[in-house]
Amino acid sequence: MTNTTSILWLATALTLSAVPAAAQTTKNIFLDVNVGVQAASRSFVVEAAQPVYGETAVTTSTQKVGSGVLIDVGGGYRVWRDLSIGLGFARTSNSADAAVSAAIPHPVFYDRQATVDTTADSLGHSETAVYLQAMWTVPVTDKIDASFSVGPAFIRVAQELVGGVTVATGTQDAVPAIEEHTDTANGFLVGADLSYLLNPRYGVGGFVRYIRGEVGIPGVPELTLGGFQVGGGVRLRF
Repeated sequence: MTNTTSILWLATALTLSAVPAAAQTTKNIFLDVNVGVQAASRSFVVEAAQPVYGETAVTTSTQKVGSGVLIDVGGGYRVWRDLSIGLGFARTSNSADAAVSAAIPHPVFYDRQATVDTTADSLGHSETAVYLQAMWTVPVTDKIDASFSVGPAFIRVAQELVGGVTVATGTQDAVPAIEEHTDTANGFLVGADLSYLLNPRYGVGGFVRYIRGEVGIPGVPELTLGGFQVGGGVRLRF
C-alpha cells in the first residue's frame, strides 16, 4: 500500500467517524432562553388639536423610540432531518422624553395665543412579539451548532403619547396629557444562532435577528416596530 493510499484511507476514516459526532448536537427538542437588546432608533411627531376658550389649541410633540433590554424564550421540535419548527416569545421596553410645544389661546382676548414649551418625561414604549420560525440547523463540530431561521411575527405595541394638554382655567399654562395606545402588527423575522454544547443536553449560545412590523395608532399612522436584536443565553436540548 502506497503512502498516498494510506493517507486517503486515513482521511476517509476520520471523515466518517466525525459525521456521527457532529450529528449528536442536533436533538429533537430545543429550548433557548436569552437576554439581549433590541437596537432601535426612530422618531415621530404627533399633533393634537382641542378646543380651549372657544378657539383651537394645537399641541406638537416630538418623540423617540430607542433601544431596550430584550427577554426572549423560544423552543421547537425537529420535524425532518435538520429542519425544526419553533415558537418563541420576545419582549422589549424602553422610555423616552418628548419635547412638547403648545399654542394656547388667551382666556379673554381673541387670537392672542401663547406658545408653551415643555417636556413630557419618560413616555413608555413596549413591544411583545410572538413568532413562528422554520429553523435549519447545521452541526459545525461535535459541540457547536449553527442555525438559521425565518418566519412570521406578531408584535403587540403599547405606546404612550402626548394626546394634548390640560389648561388650568383662566390661564395659558399647559401640562401635557398622556395617552396610551395599543395595536398589533403582522411582521416577519430572520435570524441566526450559534450554540456551544457543554454536554449533550446543556449549553450556551448567542443569536442575531432582525424583526419588523408596522402599525397605525392615533397621531402616528406609520409606527415601525422591531429592529435588530442580539443576545445570548442558555441552550437546552432533548
